[in-house]
Amino acid sequence: MVRDSVATLQQASEDGCGTPLPKFVRAELDGFLRCQVLGRGFAHMVCKDCGKPHLLAFCCRGRGFCPCLRSPKREAATHGMAGSAHAVASEFALQRMASTAVFLGNLFDGSLEVLAARGWLIERAGWRRQQNRKAVRSQQRPEGGSTIEYQVALNDAQIYHRVQASCVSSPASGINAPAAKGFPQSETPVLCTRTCARSLWGVQTPVVFCSPFTTARRTGMLQEHRQASQSGCVLATLTLVALGGCSVSQAEGDEVVSNEVSVLTQALTIQELEAACQDDPRVRQGQVSVDVCVGAELFFRDDFAGNGRTCGSCHPAGNNYTIDPTFIATVPSSDPLFVSEQAPALANLEVPALMRDFGLIVENVDGFEDPTRKFVMRSVPHCFSLSTSGVAQGGLGVANATGWSGDGAPNGGAFRDFQTGAITQHYPLTLDRTPGTDFELADNDELDAIEAFLLTIGRENELDLTEITLTDAGAEAGRDVFVNSRCNGCHRNAGANVGSGVNVNFDTGVEAARLTAVDALGIMNDGGFGNGPAVDLDNDGIFDPIGDGKFNTTPLIEAADTGPFFHTNHADTIEESVAFYISDEFKNSPTGGTPIATPFGATEIQNVARFLRVLNAEFNIQLAITRAEAALPIIVADKNESRDLQQGMAALALAEVEDALEVLSGQSNLNVDVQDDLSDAEGFLDTASTHASHTQRRRAIDDALAALAAARIGLSSTPSELEFVMGEGTLMF
Repeated sequence: MVRDSVATLQQASEDGCGTPLPKFVRAELDGFLRCQVLGRGFAHMVCKDCGKPHLLAFCCRGRGFCPCLRSPKREAATHGMAGSAHAVASEFALQRMASTAVFLGNLFDGSLEVLAARGWLIERAGWRRQQNRKAVRSQQRPEGGSTIEYQVALNDAQIYHRVQASCVSSPASGINAPAAKGFPQSETPVLCTRTCARSLWGVQTPVVFCSPFTTARRTGMLQEHRQASQSGCVLATLTLVALGGCSVSQAEGDEVVSNEVSVLTQALTIQELEAACQDDPRVRQGQVSVDVCVGAELFFRDDFAGNGRTCGSCHPAGNNYTIDPTFIATVPSSDPLFVSEQAPALANLEVPALMRDFGLIVENVDGFEDPTRKFVMRSVPHCFSLSTSGVAQGGLGVANATGWSGDGAPNGGAFRDFQTGAITQHYPLTLDRTPGTDFELADNDELDAIEAFLLTIGRENELDLTEITLTDAGAEAGRDVFVNSRCNGCHRNAGANVGSGVNVNFDTGVEAARLTAVDALGIMNDGGFGNGPAVDLDNDGIFDPIGDGKFNTTPLIEAADTGPFFHTNHADTIEESVAFYISDEFKNSPTGGTPIATPFGATEIQNVARFLRVLNAEFNIQLAITRAEAALPIIVADKNESRDLQQGMAALALAEVEDALEVLSGQSNLNVDVQDDLSDAEGFLDTASTHASHTQRRRAIDDALAALAAARIGLSSTPSELEFVMGEGTLMF
């Protein structure tokens, strides 16, 4: 009755019929209507006597009234949970979810198994597609404990996090804490920040409080989740309690009473993802289409029943959709990025030293016949602006230029096929790479959605460098050198195409300049585009490269902050990458021969790099503006309802501002006034990404946008000629 009438009541009050409803009254009504909606948060209980499962809704944060408690208590009594050992603690009605851990500690005793997650699991996320994907697998219980795997959507943005935890005994404290592994690379988990034993009806009950995702924004990870003090309850924590399966023995206090806990995994059908995306604030605001939203969910959060890696493991939005040694150093060893160091069956999936120290990953681009010997090492390309660089050179037999050699995408070599190659290459449970056993391949609908997302990341237009004038004299001189040299022939307007708009493969001798650390390990040279049967031409026991030595051209507008550079990662700075084109390796290559510009010495190298730094900073600024502007209508419409999403979007904008500052500070006296404006924007966006008040977030974003607009004017006297059209996928993370 309330649900049917509340809209009429509120509208009538706003139209002047009686006294307008106070804000706290409207909030209480909204809270009342959310009560017992399991999609708003629940605890999963199992009675060990009768085996009856029960889902207890707990979503209320208000202090006025809450009917959510009545039904669970009545249900508990009906199914044999009544009495002192099973009754719901009355003090919970007063505490109102001040802390999820305290709530669980007061609510249950050691006879219940509890899997609690504050999140949108039922209505907004749905259960894993167990029938469609073979994702429910039993696992061996480690000695002294059991294994639980689950995934939970933590906010309205449908940000899913996978946890695989083993309950292990901790004799010193008498508490059993989860030992976590298998986190996505795009979040940094800090697990089990507090363990405690609460006295319930005279029984010491362990409660493990795990607070994930304390992140370093500077390294590209989002501070999406805040402390309970900002919101009145733990909105962004994940609490794992195994009070039956991993509890302290009531008699001994130091023995583990183990119950086998089956593995629960969770993935969404395309229909479930579409339904969930309909409720995403970015979709509701018309900023992102459902297809792009679905594609982003699959890209960042679906491991396709594999080893825990996702596309986001190597292409995190907060680190320019790539990984580098600095970023990798911030990723915990428990992350699936390092699965080759965790799982014996995947020991040869990567070369850990080359990945950690140089950001290079193993690619079996010439086939999987002998995957531990027949491979090459390549860096991770960013995903920016693929829609501008995807028209492949004719005659190659591939639909799109998918980066580096272009042979990372199997089948037709299209962007949508790249996901198939990624799953097969990077996601397997074993190196047998058997579909249906080691992973599940994406179906056509999923591939279409992922491609829709990929093609809307970053800019969707090209520039005309002849119409641009930069305020910095050195950068302007570098622009002139670039436009009137061979640079512009292969990277037309600092993009990735030749003059006809086609991305062409070139052999520039880059592979000859690869790192000595790769040579020292005896890893075969990268043959570039093409594949074929294994061949050992020099009888040294190592398969030789297959290919024509050519690689795709990459866009330069986004280059300066996405280093190290080239597929070899051998150049650390944009200056070093420009200098490569006067190296012997380039001069001796099929594409070399004549200089790229005359003259082209140290001054020209510095100025061209200076020019590329300014272009990159302009791109950073406009990307930050796009994300910040998109957050504003969501703040107005949702206020604090989607706070985590709003803060996440502000944090992404902040990451771009920090990138712009880093890029401009890479050379002396480069647009110093612009750096001052960016520093102002940095402070405002830091506030927007952390403040608990939606009004303060809105004000801070407004101030940041003003500072960013000033920064744009400082970079170029022709800002209208430096306009980028940003794709909607830029808003997803």
